Amino acid sequence: PYAFAAVRYNTDGSLDNSFDGDGKVTLKVGTGNSRANAVAIQNDGKIVVGGGLVRLNPDGSYDTSFPYIFINGNTHDIQIYANGKIVIAGSFSYVGNYQYAKIARLNPDGTNDLSFSPNNTMPNARINKFILLPNGKIFIAGSFANYNNNTAVGMAILNSDGSFDSSFNAGTGIGAGPYINSVNDVFLQPNGRIVIAGTFTNYNGFFQNGIVRIFQDGSVDPTFNTNMGVGL
Repeated sequence: PYAFAAVRYNTDGSLDNSFDGDGKVTLKVGTGNSRANAVAIQNDGKIVVGGGLVRLNPDGSYDTSFPYIFINGNTHDIQIYANGKIVIAGSFSYVGNYQYAKIARLNPDGTNDLSFSPNNTMPNARINKFILLPNGKIFIAGSFANYNNNTAVGMAILNSDGSFDSSFNAGTGIGAGPYINSVNDVFLQPNGRIVIAGTFTNYNGFFQNGIVRIFQDGSVDPTFNTNMGVGL
């Protein structure tokens, strides 16, 4: 079975030897294959790594106070709130013994945060990236055609409890179904507008080759013009 690997570099690109002695960590936990697809750094310097979810100490050693969490599927993005809670998203159906579809929130000790209950159905779908918005909501993006049976093509906003925010209206979004088109990365600008990028040729009927900027209600920002596109 595969083990996951993590590497830390100095600012000049050399390996940081203070990280597990040689700058590299390989770790095999649980059964089956372990993959590292996403990483996030806590305020205390500890490092949360997912495929299956583990935490490393700042020196690269395995943090045994954080239980290994089996994830049925893949984790594509991890982010951490200022209060230490951990949000993970990807293409999974279970986190530990709890059923989730693509997104979950954990307490700082690794236990499931049961106040976050997305209770959503997203078959054959994935969340590639998400943004923790300043108002406590979560912007999710990826390859999906609905969220909890609500029309949400490629992106949606969730309330802080995981429910669908119906005030976000992406219209027809970026495609007609899962795995046809995809949002692969997102960025929140200081003015609150969101830039999305991926494999699509239009957004909500507007010709946009692979990149578009939207407002937080889902509407297109017409001042951001990518009509020349990238030749998808």
